[in-house]
Amino acid sequence: MPAPHNIAEEEEHIVIKERDKTEDLTKGSKEIAVDKPDAPSGLDGTFTGNTVVLTWDEVKEQGVRSYRVYRIENNGYEKAGETVVPVFIDEDIKKNSSYRYKVTAVGKTESDFSKEIDIITEDK
Repeated sequence: MPAPHNIAEEEEHIVIKERDKTEDLTKGSKEIAVDKPDAPSGLDGTFTGNTVVLTWDEVKEQGVRSYRVYRIENNGYEKAGETVVPVFIDEDIKKNSSYRYKVTAVGKTESDFSKEIDIITEDK
């Protein structure tokens, strides 16, 4: 019959090694390249009398989960909204104004900006 197992004796032999904080964590690691999606193309917009409707070409096969729409505000571009389809309706507008928009595609990272478009919200 084998001798009884003594946990206390085993605990004496357990050694936990603390990682040296100066150790280079990149040694032996693989660099993973995350390509950003292409910038959306074909950005177009229409003033409907009450809203601005933006459309653009879908970015396909690049892991795109959504699109971010940016509009010039105060001191530069600010996010106006986000959508999962290549259409955005901006209801936060004033008539007789000029608006500039850009769009990005968002997957694991965010793409570069699309081309910029200007929309004038005046009645014809």
